Amino acid sequence: MPYSNVTFNITTGRSFKVNDFVKVAANSNNYITGRVVSYDSITGDLVVTPYESVGSGSFSSWTATLTGYNGSSGTSGSSGTT
Repeated sequence: MPYSNVTFNITTGRSFKVNDFVKVAANSNNYITGRVVSYDSITGDLVVTPYESVGSGSFSSWTATLTGYNGSSGTSGSSGTT
């Protein structure tokens, strides 16, 4: 992985599961997309392995939502592999 795990403290009582893809955003220009390593619904501690980081800065408020993650392009059409 290109990044080390990152820990956020978010809203408690969410239903994130290990390996869910999430987008943790401070705003539309500053966010991290990655895979959930762990989430404690009592404390709100969310640990994510980032796959993509956009923007920079320090922020005191983050919003975490489920998302998809685009994989690499595959072959297609009649000449593609099975």
